[in-house]
Amino acid sequence: MTDTSAFKNRDIEYDELEFDRNDMHSGEPRYVEDEIRNSTVATIAGGIAGVLCLIAMILTWILYYREQTRTFLWHAIWLIFACLFGFALAAWGASSGSQVRVGKQPAANFTLAIFLGCLVFFVYLVAESLWLIFYRTIHQAYLTDLRTDNSLWDKRMISGSTFEEGWTADRRMMWWTTAFTLISGICFAFGIYATRSVVWNRFQLTRIGLFTSLISTAVAGFFVIYWAQECFGYEKSTVYAFDTDVTRILKVFAIIAIVLAFLNGIVNFIKSKLGYFVLGLITIVLIICLITTTGVLWRNIRENQTKGATLRCPSILSSINENSLSGRCVNNGDKYVSSCAQCGKEYTVNRWEGGLTTDTKILNPQCCNVAISFFYKPYIYLAFWSLILILSMAITIFFNLYLSDTSDYLSNSSRPLNIIDFLGLTLLILVLLGWILYFIFRKQDTTQTFK
Repeated sequence: MTDTSAFKNRDIEYDELEFDRNDMHSGEPRYVEDEIRNSTVATIAGGIAGVLCLIAMILTWILYYREQTRTFLWHAIWLIFACLFGFALAAWGASSGSQVRVGKQPAANFTLAIFLGCLVFFVYLVAESLWLIFYRTIHQAYLTDLRTDNSLWDKRMISGSTFEEGWTADRRMMWWTTAFTLISGICFAFGIYATRSVVWNRFQLTRIGLFTSLISTAVAGFFVIYWAQECFGYEKSTVYAFDTDVTRILKVFAIIAIVLAFLNGIVNFIKSKLGYFVLGLITIVLIICLITTTGVLWRNIRENQTKGATLRCPSILSSINENSLSGRCVNNGDKYVSSCAQCGKEYTVNRWEGGLTTDTKILNPQCCNVAISFFYKPYIYLAFWSLILILSMAITIFFNLYLSDTSDYLSNSSRPLNIIDFLGLTLLILVLLGWILYFIFRKQDTTQTFK
């Protein structure tokens, strides 16, 4: 009989499992060569992600200096942490490989942190890469407005450059940023796989990952509901044509996803094999419906972005409430300006906000193209959070199907309930209650957004 005394007093999270090609306690197959290889590749992937995120971060800060809006600001901040985490993944891969070679488990808490971080950055970076592709049109419109002020253009862009030169440079930076963001997300996806492959209790780590993906699903689902309701307020607009049924269907799918996330949290808490399998199959059906519906929405967005290039700016700008554009124009400008020497008569309009129509105002030409994107931007947010929801559910499906396996080694590797189980279910419930209370007590904005 094999002596297992040498394996006692290891990390509390994984101390039930023996390390060998065939785990003595669970019987789960283990392959040391594969685990060493995965650790090595994780080192390379983490280094690549760290370097690419660093380059993308520099490019994003340049773009933020030129546009100074939240899209580039928040992405630059996210990339700071993604860059640091990429190098942390590389460090984990280097240290875990040496531990595996001598028959030891890599530091369990460090592995858990890398595993959860890879989940978060994979979802964010992949979704953000698609957001940046569609944001390119909005950035081009912003540069068009920026070019109306020569002094401001020379300050933020290359002094003396033309619009074509400035837009070409920014377009290239955006494409490189998008590519590096997507590649980094793929590197973190491999980090998820690598960390799972070396731990001694994959069952427990997968359950922790499932709680994380369910919380992400709940958060994304409620944001889909939030932006769907925002989009409802834009349906009366005649500027663009969106399929209103798509918005309502996405809201219904989000509600179903949230309910499934709650049920899946309970199943994960009680460790029901049948529950994992049934909810995994239901989630597969739902994610297929979400992918097709979200795809239609992204197509509608692209069609309306193309249409926006042919719209007349003054009439669109005039129809938007001045409060909705406050501080959103170039150089934090507003809808109206006190004077404009280069503006034609079409920029002189009667101010309709506040119920008055006799107050003559001059439209801000630097807010022109920002106004064109105003009517379809809520739909981009809806599509973005729908994509976050899809990615979160895809991870949930993978974890559910793994945990539904009825093999003996998975049953034996299940630990008694501990603080992680209670913490995971509690966080999921708190997220659900928080959003429910928000929608119950949320005050409706009665301000007329546009006329």
